[in-house]
Amino acid sequence: MTDQCFVFFLAGFETSSTTMSFVLYELAVNPNIQERLGAEIDDVLEKHKGKITYDAIHEMSYLDKVVN
Repeated sequence: MTDQCFVFFLAGFETSSTTMSFVLYELAVNPNIQERLGAEIDDVLEKHKGKITYDAIHEMSYLDKVVN
């Protein structure tokens, strides 16, 4: 049972880390996307007084497109 839990944990971690690695690579080689994403994040956080909330993240449609 413990081994199964470990496998599920590791599998979930691996897919998340792979996705983040791919996103960071793509942002590094595409500065135009990086700038647009940064601008969206700055605008939304300014609107929400610098607080990262569920609503703030939900407004970041370009971030959703980049990650997914």
